[in-house]
Formats: sequence, C-alpha cells, structure tokens
Amino acid sequence: MKLLLKALIIQIFFLTAIVAKTTEDVEFRRDAIEAAKERAVGYRRISFINLISNPKAFHNKKIMISGYTHFRFEDFALYMSKHDADYLNAENAVWLVLDPEAGIIAVGSRYVQVIGVFDYEGTGHMGAFIGTIKVEKFLEARQWYDGETELWDPIEGKGYQRKNR
Repeated sequence: MKLLLKALIIQIFFLTAIVAKTTEDVEFRRDAIEAAKERAVGYRRISFINLISNPKAFHNKKIMISGYTHFRFEDFALYMSKHDADYLNAENAVWLVLDPEAGIIAVGSRYVQVIGVFDYEGTGHMGAFIGTIKVEKFLEARQWYDGETELWDPIEGKGYQRKNR
C-alpha cells in the first residue's frame, strides 16, 4: 500500500511539473506574439482592464486603448466607459496630454481609440488618475449596434438606415 501511495505521489508531482512547464510555454509564446505585433505596428493594443490591473507594465510604452473621452474644465481624460465618465470615476481613467505642436485636437465627449505613450508616474489633475497618456493620435470608435439593430455593414463599409420605431 505504501509503495502504491509513493508511486501515486510521484506521478502527481511529474504531472504538476508538466502542466506548469506547458503553461510557461504558452505564456512565453503569447508574450512573443504580442511583442511581434507591437514591433510591426509600433504600439501595443491593450484593454483598460490590463492597464488598470498593471499600470507599471506599460510605463513609457506606446499603447492603443479604447474608451470614452471627456474634455471639460479639470477633466481632460479617457474613461473606461461613458458611465465612468458621467460619474467622474477617475479610478477607471487616464489623464490625457495633447501636444499642440503635433496638431492633436480634443475630440469632445465620445468613444475613441487613443494612441500614445503611457506615463505611470504622471497621475493627472490632483493625482486622481491611474496615469497619463501623451496623445499622438485619436481614432473614431465606430458604433456597430444600438442594442438590437446592426448599424454598420463591415463588408460594404457603410451604415444601415435606421428604422423608425
């Protein structure tokens, strides 16, 4: 019985080691793919969740991130959602810095994609934000659905007519 128990423990140990090694390999491959994509386009596309959970990992990196912009007095930020922007939830937002010499213009309150360099140490107005993005480019985020109707035809590249309700 003791011999059987020892054999079982050894098998569990080796299986655990194999699973751990496989997980390491998958993470290594995923990181290599992300690095290759970043080299190809010049920035890394990330989610707000990734940025909020680990802002230090993106310090001084060129990123692309989607969110809702607010350009108001003392509120020049990109929020994770319109809801966060409406309630000024700075924990889910980054401060935006526009370079006037680069010709970047504020785009108003709407969903956008921002490309720029993230600074973990610059926390924006009154230190309330998770960091700062020095904006290099704004891209319009397209609305695809209104909750029940498809608004954009990706094949034709044009919008559908809205029906009166």
